[in-house]
Amino acid sequence: MAADKQHPPPITLFCYPGSPYSRRISWYLDLRRIPYATSIQPPILPRPLLQDGLRLRYRRIPVLAVGGSVLCDTRLILAKLDRLFPPSEQHPALLPPSPTAGGLAKMLEHWTTASADGLFVLVVGLIPPSSPMLSDPAFLRDREELLGGGLRLDGADVAAKRPACRAAIEAAMGVVESTFLADGREWLLDREQTAAMGGGPSLADLQGVWVFDWLLCDPFLKGALGSEEEVRGVEERFPRTVAWVRRWRAWLREKGAWDAEREGPRGAIGDEEVLERVFGSAFVEDGEEVVWDEQSARVVGLEKGLVVEVFPTDYGSAHKDQGRLVGLGIDEVVIDVDVEERGKAVRLHFPRTGFCVRKV
Repeated sequence: MAADKQHPPPITLFCYPGSPYSRRISWYLDLRRIPYATSIQPPILPRPLLQDGLRLRYRRIPVLAVGGSVLCDTRLILAKLDRLFPPSEQHPALLPPSPTAGGLAKMLEHWTTASADGLFVLVVGLIPPSSPMLSDPAFLRDREELLGGGLRLDGADVAAKRPACRAAIEAAMGVVESTFLADGREWLLDREQTAAMGGGPSLADLQGVWVFDWLLCDPFLKGALGSEEEVRGVEERFPRTVAWVRRWRAWLREKGAWDAEREGPRGAIGDEEVLERVFGSAFVEDGEEVVWDEQSARVVGLEKGLVVEVFPTDYGSAHKDQGRLVGLGIDEVVIDVDVEERGKAVRLHFPRTGFCVRKV
């Protein structure tokens, strides 16, 4: 289903300052000129609006409400927005109609977001031990609960892992330096591919640059690469990578893209308005528009209408959402969760990769 150009569904981005994953979505929405509001959430649990108002147990940020549907996980959010808002004069394309370009964007997304050894996880390992958050007991308890005990964030543990994380990040910069940008290009796709888009950056750049931007530009990570002299050394060793990040920053400013982490919230709305937008809107996909693949359902032994639970399999697995199964495919699972006081259901969308769906 494509969004109605005359009456697009209200979009609300649930985020908090300091969330690099939220930037992936705010950048995309701004660069494609898709209007949205923001709901600023606490960086740690509890989050009453999401947990009580929308019955959402999934605890990662960001979350995106599109009409009466709630999208979880940035991979699914970006894929769904691509389908709902096809390229037009109103919503300019971020990717040329090339399978190769689309494949590169997907590979970069996996490279940066993979839970085991993705670049985001490596940069987390470079958070300076002196960071105030690493001395905040409430923050540490929250994140260790999120990670299920798989990673401790106390200063000593982070310090012990820093050398390996630093080496892996420098290796990643070396890949960017010696392959993607080796011929001196400004952006990951060549100008012939992006000519119709004005020759600027693409979704491939967004999928690749956000982690390096977080590492090199975010005040929260100041000191992650060591002293100022050590930072200059990184800039000298990987000049193309650093210049790419700076070009991306300049492009965002030129296009007026909001950087939610370095400016005050733009378009922030209150909790009651959020609930009115969600429960006063139709599901963004309904009836035959909702994915249903019989083969995918048979593989996991499920049928439409069963009560199931859905949860991530890497971290945050203790937070399980239960609802009626209304959609299932190779890429997506969709459930309806009743909200009795509203007399309606909220529709939750999750990706299949990295998530488990099973009968209750």
